[in-house]
Amino acid sequence: MSYALVVCPSCKTPKGVEVGHKSTRCNGCGKRLSMESLRVVARCASIEQLQAALLQFNARRAGGGATDLLPAQRVPASTPPPRDMESILARLPTGGGQSAKLDAIARGLTRLHGSFDEEQFALAAASAGISDRTARTQLTALSERGLLVEAPRGRFRVV
Repeated sequence: MSYALVVCPSCKTPKGVEVGHKSTRCNGCGKRLSMESLRVVARCASIEQLQAALLQFNARRAGGGATDLLPAQRVPASTPPPRDMESILARLPTGGGQSAKLDAIARGLTRLHGSFDEEQFALAAASAGISDRTARTQLTALSERGLLVEAPRGRFRVV
């Protein structure tokens, strides 16, 4: 089985698809997309290659490419919660629910640290009154939608 990394022409969200399907639905805008009209960014022989291609595509789209993922920019897992937690909490949207707040928390942690781990995310969410379980579930959802890049394993950053 082979895979392709395609990009939605409407919202520019990348998506991995199995080659051979006639259409797919965009994870970003929900639009039904004909495979014939999509730009193929990469062709891959395995899921692992597709994940690597998506990671590289998102890093380039964010403006840095693979150099953004160098060890020197990583924050050690033992890093305490950000001293600027108030600045993250101050930027949380008042409407939009928990999902919008958790997205803003991820962006704030990326802005402050360059990357963050699951514990830092859960701690920031708890400061905003969001349960640990909800925070961890949303972290997985953000990653699956391609809004977060996980590199190295266990460290996340918004793209």
